[in-house]
Formats: sequence, structure tokens, C-alpha cells
Amino acid sequence: MSARPLPSRLLAALPPLWLVCLLAGGWFLFKAALALPHAAERLMQSDNDDLMRLVVVRDWLQGQGWFDTRQYRILPPEGISLHWSRYVDGAIAALMLAAASVMPLAAAEMFAVTFWPALLALVAICVIAFGTGRLFGRLAALVAVATFLTLPQFENEFAPGRIDHHNVQILCALAIFHIAVWPLGPRALLAGALAGGLTALSLAVGLEMLPFLALVWGMAALRHAFALPERPGPSAPGVWLRGFALGLGIGAPLLMAGQVPVRGWATPWCDVLAPPVLTLGAIGILATLAPVWLEHRLRPPAARIGLVLGLAGAGIALAWPVLGPCAAGPYAMIAPDVREIIDRQIIEGHSVPALLVSFPVILVGAFLPGLLIGAGALLAIRPLAAGGASAKGNPAALDEARRFALATALVVLAGGLVVAMTQIRASNLFIPVLPLLSGFLVQAVLAIPRAARSRAPMILLALLAMPITLREWVPPLLEWAGAPGTPRARAAAMAEGAPEPPRFTGAMTCRSAEAMAEIAALPEGAVVFSRLHLGTAILAYTPHSATSAPYHRSNDAFRNGMTAFDSPRALVHALRRANASHLVLCHAPGRDRALAERIAEAPPAWLVPLGPPRADVAIYRIRPALLPEDAPADWPFADWPPDWTGDRPARPPTGPDSAGMRGQASVGPFAADSAGFRPLDLGTLGSWDREPPGPGDPAPSPDRADHAGDRP
Repeated sequence: MSARPLPSRLLAALPPLWLVCLLAGGWFLFKAALALPHAAERLMQSDNDDLMRLVVVRDWLQGQGWFDTRQYRILPPEGISLHWSRYVDGAIAALMLAAASVMPLAAAEMFAVTFWPALLALVAICVIAFGTGRLFGRLAALVAVATFLTLPQFENEFAPGRIDHHNVQILCALAIFHIAVWPLGPRALLAGALAGGLTALSLAVGLEMLPFLALVWGMAALRHAFALPERPGPSAPGVWLRGFALGLGIGAPLLMAGQVPVRGWATPWCDVLAPPVLTLGAIGILATLAPVWLEHRLRPPAARIGLVLGLAGAGIALAWPVLGPCAAGPYAMIAPDVREIIDRQIIEGHSVPALLVSFPVILVGAFLPGLLIGAGALLAIRPLAAGGASAKGNPAALDEARRFALATALVVLAGGLVVAMTQIRASNLFIPVLPLLSGFLVQAVLAIPRAARSRAPMILLALLAMPITLREWVPPLLEWAGAPGTPRARAAAMAEGAPEPPRFTGAMTCRSAEAMAEIAALPEGAVVFSRLHLGTAILAYTPHSATSAPYHRSNDAFRNGMTAFDSPRALVHALRRANASHLVLCHAPGRDRALAERIAEAPPAWLVPLGPPRADVAIYRIRPALLPEDAPADWPFADWPPDWTGDRPARPPTGPDSAGMRGQASVGPFAADSAGFRPLDLGTLGSWDREPPGPGDPAPSPDRADHAGDRP
């Protein structure tokens, strides 16, 4: 049964693609404009990575070296190493500087963090609209853009204030995918080079999308394996692969050199663009180019595929001394106990089976759309492929370019779903192909003849697969059923005496301007020990140092924010190891409140409460000389052992003057800007020639404001 062309009146009524881009992009810019007055409050409650990105950009603008990506205010004076890309920092900083030419510095900072995601979304919308429209027509492009606007992952990653690198990676992945499936023509070499360069940029920003990039590259090599050589020149798929190899082979080393100091070029990092990834890329280039060079002599597809696999296998075996240490992935350097923290307590690290038991509502936005859209697209292909309709004038019919686009999208989707089954954060691997697949699905369903029995079920499946349907209907059903993780289930569990789940402890309540002002008023040079969720906020909103942050290159920073609070013994050991001067507990309802109340009743000798808890935080000065050599293994909520508490100091005053015990009044970063951020000092722009200290160099001092890695 042939696919029928869509009604001409329907196609004529659809807006042109440039107008779709303008309207959809304008919607993101409009949302950013609405969010701008509340940017500071929104960022306060944002992800740790967004706050850390802001801190990193500020540090560079205030003098830290371009090649120095250490964060010296976490576990000072050595600090911790970050694996982030300077290119994202530079782009955000450029937007800040441009805005600072027409508005105050504090306002320019908020403008940049608010509009940066919107500008990326505008580019992403144009890529989706023109890429999908070129293959499947305007209707499919319109549906694809609607998917981008309504899919929760896209909404979250491109929301105002999201200045982490994931939206940059998603944009690169969208562009690479659409360039790879764009119908080949006389500019195949240029298209391949552009895709290769964007692949290098994506790897320079981060390695999270590496499986996606490998699958798209593999599908391009597979396309060449079945291509017939065009005499006298090479085949178009071969030309595309040559351009891809050229862009990746030149771009990856240059981009690595652009953000890594010379003495770090040989460091075999597994979590950034470094020698292991460059080696893997070189193996891939040689393996995929060999059949291109021999395409006139090596014609059978099986022979070409065998040559690629053989050369890739041989290259990996020969390079195993370089690649082997990274076989366990980017988290190879993490201690087993920290890896358990990531897998057990960080939602992004949970598997789909675990989330089905604990928080199934998360799967509504992160997993279910890919599953349903993929299933619908797969079912829609069969009747269209069997129909044999001409592709000319019928965007629903399948020609060679459309078949390759769908095959690539489905392979990427399948691979992403498999990886996401183990860690839900891997759902970002397949969301770049969902807009095109959803556009094709709607287009294909409308092309099914009215008399076909499959038409009604396919329409129902297409409606159910749309993100807007899932978002509006599934969560209420889960709430009605009392599914785990829903407010109804949590309320029922707490009514029976169960503790509130960690994700809903009110932790973010302590991220407020008032709480940060209390911490900012501590004496200069304070090193604040806190749980994980407060570490990056302390860096962003106060001049002090922190001891905890969720970054895998520092096991101690992870432990300090999580397992250090499991027992008095763990806390005492962590405090001594971190050289902390103050302890901050979140006094909002949750894990820390009982501990804070018990310490207030019977403070140990080595903790001095600085006034009663205010602004949902309880702050204590640590007396290092009185830290015991050992401590109880369990929290003594019933009775604190005398040998641990020692001679308790007198209860601190609770009157209005008690804030004076913390240094000065609540000034610091909040005095200059009501939003709560320290304004940038642009008198000293970031240095490009400073490198991080080497093994023999002295460690930076936290008291030196002029050091490349320090902040005043």
C-alpha cells in the first residue's frame, strides 16, 4: 500500500522554515527576558555545575591563567583539578564583557548566564528545522521543533541559567548528526570537514557524547561500505569520510593544545581530550580511510567492513599501553567508595531499573520519549518502505538519503537506550536524534492511507509518544497511583514514620541570600566544611573556601560532602584532613537538622557555635587543637560520651550582638549587589600565558590575591 502525498493545502498552510526558527528562537529569548529579573534567585537553586562554571569564569576574568583550571578555593591551598573546557568559559566571558559595555558589571553577569542558553537554543532550533525539513519537509520540521520545545531534557539543558557544558555538547551533537545525514552532493568534503571539526570541539568540551560520536562515525563508514565508486573519482560517501578525517585529525590536536599547557600534552587523562582520546581518534581515522583509499579495488561491502574492523582491532591492540588505563572509563581514577556514592546517591548515576523502584517520574522525561518515538518510527518505516512510492513531491516516501538518516537515528537511539539502562545520565546520547524521528513519525502517520487498518493505532502511538502528552498525562497518573518518589508516596511514607528521602530534605532551602550572607560574614580566609550541595554556593556567593564539591578528580571533596557526616569518627577525620576553620550545617528539615539540634544542646569541646541557627544554617568555629584522635563510630543522639565532648564551653550569647562572633556584620558580596554576587573586577583580564604550578613549584597561598590561581 503506497504512502499518499500530504494534502497540498496542508503543506501550503505551513510557515516557512525561517519563520519557524524565528518564532521558536524568539520564544527562548522571551523566556530568558522574563527570567532575567530573577536570575540570581534562579541560579542560587541551580545545579552545582552551573554555579561552579560561574566561579570558573569569574576566576579567569580576575586573573587566573587560561591553562590553569584548578579550583584553589576547594581544599586550599592545593585546590582540586577540574576537567572542564576553557572554550566554554571563554564564550560565556565574551558575552559578559559585551554586556558589560552597556550595563553594570553585576547586571552583565546575570545577562550572560541567562541569555547564553537561549542563544544556544536558537542555533539548535535552526539546525533541527533546516536539517529535518531538508529530508522530510516542513511538517516534519515543525514537529521536530515542537519536540525540542517540549522535551524536558531540552527544556532543562537550555533553561535560563544553565551555563554548564551539556547544552554545548547537545548542540554539537545535533549539528554533527544533521550534517552526517544531509544528502551528499558536490560539497561532501566540506560537510565532512565541518562534521569532523565539530566532533573535535565536542570532545574538547567533554567526553560525555563519545559513544554518540562513535556511532555516527561508524554509520558514515557503513554508508561508504555499501557505496559504489563513481569513476573516475571517489564515491561521495568516501569524500565525506575524507573531509571528516581532515577536520577531526587537525581540529582535535589543535583544540587540545589550545586549552592544555605544553607540559601537560603527554598526560594520559581519561576524562578529557588527551593522548588516549587522540590515539583512539587516529586509529579510527586510519581504519575508516583505508577502504576509501582502496574503494576501486575493494568493492564487496563485507570486505570493506572487515578491513575497518580488522584495522581498528589491530590499532587498539598496539595502542593498548595508552588506551588500557582508560578501559574502565573516565571514572577509572575514582576510589571505590566514592564511586559507590555516585552510583547510590546521585540521581544521574541511577539505572533505569533502580529509578522504576525509586523515582519513576524521572523516566517520563528522560527515557520514555525515546522508547516510544523510536518504536513508532520503526513501525512506520515498514509500510512506507513496502509502498514503493516515489520520493519526488512526497516527503513521506523513503529514498536513499532518508533511509540512511532513519537508520543512523535508530542506531544512535538504540545505543543510547542501552547505555541509559545502566545510567540515566546517558539519555543525552540519544536526545539529539529524537526531533528528527518525531517529525518523521508524524509525517509517516499522516501519509498512511485512510483505509489502512494500521492508521488508527499508529495515530494513537504517535500522540502518546509526543513529549507534551507524556509530560501532561503520565505524572498525574503516577501521582494517582502513589508511585514511589511522588509527593503522595513520600507523604504516606513519612506518615508511617519513615525518614524523608535524601532528594527531598530541603537541602536547597539553605541556598538563600540570607544563608550565604551569614557564611560570607565569617572572618577573611575561612575554610568552610559543609555538605555537598553547599560547596559550590559558598564559592559563588562568598569570598571563602570550601571543602566539598561533586567533581570526580578529588575523592576527598566528594567524601567531605557525603560520607564525612556518617559518623563522628568520619567527621573528625575529615575536618582534620581538610584543615577547615568552620562547620556549616543546614538547619532546614532534613539530615542535618537533628545533628545541628543535638550539637546545640551539647556541643563538643572542639566546636564553638557562632550564635543560634539563623537563615537555616548553623555555623560553628572549629578548634583544631581540641579535635580528638578518635571519635565514636555512631552518632550519639541519645547521649554524647564525655570523652568526646570534653569540657563544653559556655553557651554562646543569643542576643542581637551574637553575629559579631562571626567577624563583621553581614556585608561582603551582598553589600555591592542585591542579587548576591560579587561584581567582576575587569581591571585585570584573564591571563593566557600562565600555567598551573608544576610538581616542583611552590603551592599557591590562599592569602595571595595576585596569584594566578587565587581569588582575593
